[in-house]
Formats: sequence, C-alpha cells, structure tokens
Amino acid sequence: MSVIRVERLHDGRRRVHLATADASARACPACGVFASRVKGSATTRPRDLPYGERGLEFFWHKRRWWCRESACPRKSFTEQIPQIPAGARLTARLRAAAGCRVRDAGSTVVQAARDLHLSWPTVMDAFREAAGEVTRAPLPEVVVLGIDETRRGRPRWEQNPETGKWQLTRDRWHTGFVDALGSGGLLGQVEGRTVADVLAWLSTTPLTWRKNIRHVAIDMSAAYRAAIRTGLPDAIVVVDHFHVVQLANKMLSLVRRRTTAEIRGRRGRATDPEWKARRRLLRNREDLTRPISLSDCPSRHRRHTSRFCSSDNPGRPILATQQHLRQPFYLGCCTDPLTSPQLSPETQSSSEVPGPPSSALEDVHAPKRKAGLPRRDGRAGRNRTTQFPGPPRRVRVPEPPGPSAWTVRSPSGQPRP
Repeated sequence: MSVIRVERLHDGRRRVHLATADASARACPACGVFASRVKGSATTRPRDLPYGERGLEFFWHKRRWWCRESACPRKSFTEQIPQIPAGARLTARLRAAAGCRVRDAGSTVVQAARDLHLSWPTVMDAFREAAGEVTRAPLPEVVVLGIDETRRGRPRWEQNPETGKWQLTRDRWHTGFVDALGSGGLLGQVEGRTVADVLAWLSTTPLTWRKNIRHVAIDMSAAYRAAIRTGLPDAIVVVDHFHVVQLANKMLSLVRRRTTAEIRGRRGRATDPEWKARRRLLRNREDLTRPISLSDCPSRHRRHTSRFCSSDNPGRPILATQQHLRQPFYLGCCTDPLTSPQLSPETQSSSEVPGPPSSALEDVHAPKRKAGLPRRDGRAGRNRTTQFPGPPRRVRVPEPPGPSAWTVRSPSGQPRP
C-alpha cells in the first residue's frame, strides 16, 4: 500500500487515501494470470487498529481488472492483498487483535467491541477463530489432572414430537479439565457431569497422554471417581484440601447443634458460650494466636477453653470433636506441639476431653432434620420458642484416658517422659 495524500477533517480525524503498490494484486484469484487491462475503479473504506486519540480513516482507491484468460470463469476482479481480502471491511490484524483480547487478555466480548469500535458479532466471530487455534493444538503433557464442575446458565428441555416426552437438550452443569500442577490452564470442557461425560472427553485424548497422568484432583464426587477408575486406572485420586476442610467444618457445626439440643433441650442462643464461639471453632488455634512456646500461650485462650469445659456446658464434646477432626490434617506432617494433634500439658491438665465422645460422632450420616433438632442455628428472636418432644437427653462423656495413652511433647518437639 502507498499513501496518496492525507486530509485533516473538521473533527480532528485524519483521512488517508491509499493506492495499491503490490504488483501481485493484479493476479486473478481464480486462475492466477496477471491482468493487463483495467475495467474500472472502486473505493473501499477498510478499518484498521486505532491509532492516536482521534483515529484514522482509510480510503483505498483500487482498480478493477479484466482477466485475459478466456477459459477463466471469473472474467473480472478487484485488487486485494493478504491483509485486506476482497470484500473485507476489516484488516486481518484488527480481526486478530479483537480475538486475542478475549482469548489472551481476559477481556469480555462487549469490552473488546467497545475499545476497538466494532460490533459484538464481529468480535465474537474473531474470538471463535482465535480459539480454534488453541483447541486444535495438541494437549500439553499433564502430570496432575484437575476435574471440577461449573454451573453454566439454566437447563433447557424440549419435547419430542414423536414420543411426547421431554428431553434435556442443554445441561446447566459443565465439567472442566485443568492442569492442576503445571501452567496448561483449561484443557477441555464438556457438557454434563456424569461418568459418561467424563469418559467421552478422556476417549478423545491420546493413550500416551493419559498414561502420563499420575494424580487426579477432584472433589468428593462419586461420579468423577468412578470415571477415573475406568478411564485412568493407574492414576491416584486426590481430594482437594478445600472440600475436606469444608466437610469437617460442616460436621463440627452439626455436632455442635446436636449436642446443644440434647443437653439444653433447645437450640442455640446468643448467651450460650458454644454459640458465641461458633465462628472461632472453625478456625485453627495456630491461626488465632501464634505464641513462641506453650508457656507463652495467652490467657485469653485458656479462659475460652475453661469456659467451654464446665460441667453443665456442651463444650467438652464439641472441643473433643474439633480435635478429632483436626488429626487427619496433621498426621505425619506436623511436629509443633501447638499445631500437632498430640496433647499439650495444658490440655492434659485441664478438663478438656482429649478423645472424641462416641455419642457426639454417632449417626453422622443420618438425615439432618430429626425430631428435637432445630431448623437453623441462630437467636431465638421475636419471643419465639421451639418445643422439643420428650425429655432432653444428656450426652455421655467418657473419662479421659491415662497418661500412657498419649504422648506429651516439649516445645522443641522431643517426647517427654
């Protein structure tokens, strides 16, 4: 392209008049023969990337040629270059920039269209073209594969005209496959979250790629685990830390509500110590206070523990359940006496129950709504009380074990006699 002249408009924009400087533009796109006779002229206004504050406006003055090949069905054609094909209103670099903004820069289609002064369908078509380059590329080598579901929109049902039954045509759940250890990002996404959906995506991957996978990180989904056992039999299933902690917190809250209902015969109130500390029970002790040694433990934590361990308080089985649920997270990986599941001297000398009571953890898989349990945990506001059928039951708390049943560690981590 060559510049003929540049005009400055009244609004500050510049109008650039262009002419074709490439000799290959005279070649017929159908037969490839170079034309020598001009048929006419044409003017187009292709759009390019924004430049400057005011922008540029291009006028391309090109010629229309007669094809001198008698057997060519094209007869005539206009000049074109690789950046601006015949009939195109956008340059190739502008279309590529629009697709890369959505694919690589994380911009939305609406924002990219607003920045580049394009329409939404134009940017979406450019993004589909740019995304096709990634989807057609081979998958990177993955050692740890992550599988999780994502909710996407609402389900859609359509009625079969032949049978009259309603069929699910669009599922609201999608399953995503990511590189959990490397930097591969999103590897694939399929509609649905069943065993067949996961196996359908795994069947599209090469066998050598599947054999390279050593671990698969999932949530506690039976469907995903069954699919992994079938499609990746040599991989080790790993449950991510978030869902394990979430399940432990739910179980601790369930034990707290159940113990309060059995001992007090009502649901938790704002004056109950276990209700006041409901948020603190879900925090790690080492996250609340970080003393240098056990002797430097603040008195605030001792008062919190002693208030929980009174004779008529359900805090003893609750604290014992919390300590019991914390043990799987620190087995074999923690030597600090404050963060270790082993007992400390303060714990052994206090009235805390070192082991989980059997009545606190029984029937953990029972339905959530049972006779005598409150509907929710909160204040009994608006002078509303809840009636519990029958006399309240008390929780049987076992006696603490002897000193030989536990290992007491010093601040340095060495066992004490």
